[in-house]
This record gives sequence, C-alpha cells and structure tokens, in this order.
Amino acid sequence: MAQYSILITGAAGYIGGSILSALVSLEDQHNIFATVRTFKQADAVVYQHPGITVLQVDVTHEKEIEHIISTHEIDIVIQAASSIDSRLSIQLISALSKRKQRNGGKNVWFIHTSGLGGFCVQNGWPVEEREDTGPIFETEKRLMETFPIRKTDVEITEYAEVMGVDSLIVVLPIIYGKGTGAWNQLSINLPIYVKSIIQSGRARKFAENTKVSASHISDLVSLYTLLVSKIIAREDIPRGKEGYYFALAHRIEGWEVAESLSGAAKARGLIADSTVEVWESDASAAEAMGVPEMFVQVLWNSGDEMIARRPFSLGWSPKWDRKRFIDNIDDEIAAVLELGEAKSSLVSSLFKFAGV
Repeated sequence: MAQYSILITGAAGYIGGSILSALVSLEDQHNIFATVRTFKQADAVVYQHPGITVLQVDVTHEKEIEHIISTHEIDIVIQAASSIDSRLSIQLISALSKRKQRNGGKNVWFIHTSGLGGFCVQNGWPVEEREDTGPIFETEKRLMETFPIRKTDVEITEYAEVMGVDSLIVVLPIIYGKGTGAWNQLSINLPIYVKSIIQSGRARKFAENTKVSASHISDLVSLYTLLVSKIIAREDIPRGKEGYYFALAHRIEGWEVAESLSGAAKARGLIADSTVEVWESDASAAEAMGVPEMFVQVLWNSGDEMIARRPFSLGWSPKWDRKRFIDNIDDEIAAVLELGEAKSSLVSSLFKFAGV
C-alpha cells in the first residue's frame, strides 16, 4: 500500500486533537503532520505524539500553507480549524491543487469539518430535504446566503471541483465526551451548559423540548478514520457535491439532558435543588453561558430532522446511543470539574462574527 502524507489543521483543538490521536494509532502508519497556533500547543502535541511533525504556523498565511503542503508532499488535508470562514479552506485547496499538478495528477483530498446548524429547519433548512443522499448541495447553494455555514460548504465544494481536488464534508452534531487530544479535551456545548448549572446553582431548559442529533467524540473520530482508510485504499466513495457525511449517531432530547445533568450535579453536591426551570429568554441563556445571543439556538436548541445514511453505508458503526449517553451523563460533569473550560477560540470567533 502506498504511503500517504496527511495534514491535520487545528490539531490542538477538541476535534482535531482527537482525530490526530486516532490516526497516530492506526496500524498502517503514514506520514502525519499537524498545525497548531502557539508554541505551547506545539510542545503539548509533540510531547503526546513524538513521532509526528508539528508545525506552529498561522494558517491564514497563504504562502506558509502552500510551502507546508508542497514541502511535505501532503495528499490529504483534514480541516478541523474553522467551519465559518471559508478563506482558510480555500487556501488549503489551492495549495493541494498545486501539489496535484506537481505529483503527476495523483488524487489529493480535502476533508472539511462543518456543523449541523446549517441543516436545521429553524435556521431555514426545508423540512422535505432530510436525507443525506438527497440534493444536499443544491439546497445549500440555493440557501447559501441565509446562513454562514451553508455558504462556506458551497464555496469549498465548488472551488475544490474547479481546482481538481476531491472534497468531503463531515457535518457535526452536538459532540460530547472527553477528547483524546494533547491540548483541549473539552467540547463546547455541554461543558458550557454544565458550567452555567454549577455557577447559577440551577439547571435551565428551553421552553420547547427539542430533539437534536449527537455523537460521542470517539464515534465521530471513527468516522474520520473510516473516510481516511477508504481514501488510502483508493475506494470510490462519494465526494464533491455528493460528499456530505453527517456524523449523526443518535438523538437526544433537550429536557432529558437538562434533567439528567441537574440530577447528576445535585448528586455531587454541586447544586442544592435539581428542579429544572425554563430560560426566561435567549438573552438570559446567552448571558449565563457566555455566548452571543444569535448563537444560543444554534448551539443548544436547533432541532434537526436529518437522516444520515451515507456514513453507515460505508461501514460506520457508532458505539454510543441515547441510553449510554444518559447513563453516563456524569462523565460530562466530571470532565468540566477536571479540566475547567475548553481551550478553544470558537466562542471568541462567534463574538467576532456577531460583531460584539
């Protein structure tokens, strides 16, 4: 089997770091490279994975990215750094295209990490377009100006096609569980909510008992490694406008999560009363959880009706379901008590995007 060179951006993050750990542990060893933003992050990743090349770089600099992909002869890029702004992805795709021209036309791959918020009815997604084998790209293109994640997905897919780069989009629901990366092991959604419960002494819920899709971090990572293994084996998998992979392992209900976390927090003596109250408004929820108001529903209450078929058709087999999640809900509290808060720039980027 030919050896591949794989670059993971955002390798100090919750998603990127966990993907990196999984790829390093694969039996078929390939050349793995990782980008991080700071020297401290680089030191942490090198300490955990001494056998890989860690690059401390500003990935917004086009020339630096082009140099990295050219010098290290990168075949596959897993973009785990940002799903809102398309500019970084466009630069990575451009660099991959030039790499393809120099390697005699051998396929190069770009795996983008997107979010489920763009596929929720309350964010403008049509009810009738639910299956991932349907006209997902065409619908996103028609609605691309109404939600930033959709616009980014469309721009990436179209540009990759023009540049001769094979692209895949992995769509993330709520991701939970302690990560396995070297720097940040906490997700955003549940840890922020857990902290709001502890700090206010009370769990709260939204007025509507919304169902949302979710995946444990280990199951999400298994999807990325499955896709990489298919690429390396040169299997003919859906790509480009057909290459959407929704990492939807199971659904959870907002009220059940709130009540379960409240009960677990009370059992630990962190709160005195496990009664769950209703948020007065999105503004009060935003203030308690420290995010811009415009993203409250997107992060915690954007119910979806999407049906994921494509990942399962490739052999994806999640190990966590709703029952296992609820039975182990205390893990989310334990992770927050151990680690504090996520070492992530996501929340600050949300404020920047909201102009706050």
